[in-house]
Amino acid sequence: MSNPIEQSIDYLVECGWEREQAVNLIAAITDESGERLWQIAPKWIEHCAGEMRYVHGMLGAVAMGLVSVEMGKDGEWLFKLNGKGMAEGKKLSEENT
Repeated sequence: MSNPIEQSIDYLVECGWEREQAVNLIAAITDESGERLWQIAPKWIEHCAGEMRYVHGMLGAVAMGLVSVEMGKDGEWLFKLNGKGMAEGKKLSEENT
């Protein structure tokens, strides 16, 4: 039988966290009563995975200089391919045709 804690750690590592960080993220999950632990654990794990995917995906594109960022009226971040991003996209499009 597989160990759900080890599977969760492995999943977070696959998402980009270092193993030690993944262990700490899993160990951080608590519930005073203990009754909801197995209900909240998957939500926490998916939150951590999603945040890392966001860092690698969207923020990675910004860090590579491909995307410009602006703050919208409601304080939300708005992302837009800039000239460099458009040029890279065009190159990829031409390579795949």
